[in-house]
Amino acid sequence: MLWRVVRACMWLGIPYIAGFAVGGRRYQTPAAGERLAGYYAWPRLGFDAPITPDDAQFFGHLPYHPEGLATVQQLSGLLDKEGGPAFWKMNGTHRDVGFEVAAGSKNVQILRKYLIDKGFLRP
Repeated sequence: MLWRVVRACMWLGIPYIAGFAVGGRRYQTPAAGERLAGYYAWPRLGFDAPITPDDAQFFGHLPYHPEGLATVQQLSGLLDKEGGPAFWKMNGTHRDVGFEVAAGSKNVQILRKYLIDKGFLRP
């Protein structure tokens, strides 16, 4: 569905999709107890956001983190690192995210690769 939304935005000339990725270590769990995972799911589909100074400080106190984490400035960079997705799933948190709709954007490339890997698109 997101692929169709992105293609429609391209056709309509909408350059950017903004969102809020919920869940994670600092997000209050709803009363029903289900865990929200938008903070993990949306970046895997191409939405991106900066790694904040608060994130960087917290990550510095952890015993394990992907090599080169100190130089990463965006979630997409963290998820590209070996062990990055698992690290983010365990230690990430909610935030505003964005998706640049331009045909060659990194966001579109990440979404396309994800859909190909999952068998929804052909290479």
